[in-house]
Amino acid sequence: MSPLDRLAYEIRRLSTILIARVDETEIAPSAPGELALKLARGFELRPIDVDLALATLAAELDAEFRQLLLRAMPVGDLRSELGVLAALVPQLEARLASLDAVGPLAPIVTRKLVRRIEDASSARFVSTRRFRASVLDQPVCAELPDYARMIYAPPRAPTWARSAPELARTMNAESGGSLCLVSGAPGVGKTSWAAAAAANIGTPIVYIDLAAAVGRATGLEVRDLAEDAALGGHPVVLDNAAAFVAGERHLVANLLELLESTPTRLFLIVDDVGRIDERLRVRALAHVKLDSPPASVRHELWRAGVPSELAASLAEDLVLMPRQVENAVALVKHGGLDPVSAALEQLSGASELTVPDFATARLESLVLPAETRDEIVELINAIKHRSQVLADVTGSRGRGISALFDGDSGTGKTFACEVVAAEVGLPLMRVNVSSLVDKYVGETEKNLSRVFAQARARGGILFFDEADALFGSRTDVARAQDRYANLEVNLLLQLMELHPGIVLLTTNLKRNIDPAFMRRIMYKVYFELPDADEREQLWRRLVGSRGEATVSFRKLAQSFELSGGSIRSAVLRASYRSAAAGRKIEAVDLVECAKLETASMGRVTAWK
Repeated sequence: MSPLDRLAYEIRRLSTILIARVDETEIAPSAPGELALKLARGFELRPIDVDLALATLAAELDAEFRQLLLRAMPVGDLRSELGVLAALVPQLEARLASLDAVGPLAPIVTRKLVRRIEDASSARFVSTRRFRASVLDQPVCAELPDYARMIYAPPRAPTWARSAPELARTMNAESGGSLCLVSGAPGVGKTSWAAAAAANIGTPIVYIDLAAAVGRATGLEVRDLAEDAALGGHPVVLDNAAAFVAGERHLVANLLELLESTPTRLFLIVDDVGRIDERLRVRALAHVKLDSPPASVRHELWRAGVPSELAASLAEDLVLMPRQVENAVALVKHGGLDPVSAALEQLSGASELTVPDFATARLESLVLPAETRDEIVELINAIKHRSQVLADVTGSRGRGISALFDGDSGTGKTFACEVVAAEVGLPLMRVNVSSLVDKYVGETEKNLSRVFAQARARGGILFFDEADALFGSRTDVARAQDRYANLEVNLLLQLMELHPGIVLLTTNLKRNIDPAFMRRIMYKVYFELPDADEREQLWRRLVGSRGEATVSFRKLAQSFELSGGSIRSAVLRASYRSAAAGRKIEAVDLVECAKLETASMGRVTAWK
């Protein structure tokens, strides 16, 4: 007789009992069949225990039986465990003698054939996966909810992480349950690593996505599923655990109980291990933290879609996770994006401490003296070729590139930083000084460390505008504030020296910067005020085709000794005037606005 035939026999036998209850007749029920006897022997159950478990399962599988069971229940006991008991045992004395067959300590509950779910005023039974598997002679994990799946061929583990086979052997040697916490940034390969480690214990693996289970499963259901997997000899991977653990306050206790009661091999995956309950962290046999892959690994990933030289540059200067690199390569191959734009698409957005600026200005837009321009070109080439140079550099110090742009306000220092970023294809990560400096002792140092940590994690160019505000000279300690200010400068010195990326600084008060910083800065570029020829170029480029043909840019350049920033402000004011009048920019607009800019600096200039 097949498993389905055995189950059908028991459903018909129970139906006879229910029909007698509904019709109030005396019909002799059939004798328990092969399935009922097997359950009684295998789980050490009494006949009433077997009947309650089978009735629960039959009501879930067969609509006709469910309707019959509802008709046989007393009014008010619909869908309750007491109602099922009353339907199966109509005699009061016999029912009272069988009350221990229901309740939280009922044999079918403690033996995990049913799960007891308590509602506001009653409790009901729901059959478990292992009971259905036992009845139908199926593997215990043959039936899984849609937030779980079996993995038969796990992906390859990230090669730069801790050895998965070594840890798997250690976990397998534990006599009881063993837990491994796996953490790291999104996309770093945590799931692949955990699946590969679990596969060294045994396959298939039961993979449970707790993010998909939020709102659809309880902690007890997840615990039962993990226990079923353990009973079937399958290692378990719980992915995206933090959000589910936060919402299911009983899950931690359920998992700890599972680890104590079964030889489960459990891998718990989180982005930040700090969000996991301390009890789980203490219970874990191991904690594997996956960091971003080294540049050599990123280079190999990039080579799947871009030329090798560009792949080396992107790998060195942008710290993307493997999934992000794969996404960028897909955008290059199938979306038609250039590699740099595809890489920048993968970078996370602004944080409270840095603001990304994806600059587009190019080198030809800079109007500078030849010597200054040559220094900017040298810096750009150094950034572009740093990967091949750094291949021979050992140690953690001296791997970064730093540059200080010094000069009067408006000479183009910030614009030059934007040009450098655009030329090398990297975002300019502007440091938000207002969020960085904190009035509370110790908080500024923490924020500084976070800024450099974010720069290491994401890559890009770390940009400190008006750097003298942070990189000022250390002073003699006369007050407590002086001591803490010096601590901030000392920390900045260490962070700058150890930072492996690119740092650009601008200042118009170079004399205020601590000499120790000057020693650590590789490129020091001085920006002079433009001469008459450079001012003429600036006027001509900024006005462009919006000006009247009669405008004399040479005369403007000779008459007004303005910086590039002031010339830009004058052109903008003139543009607003002409736009309001509905005409092109005239010479009089530019002259009047140039006079206003000159006056704002405390100088008087006559129009020649």
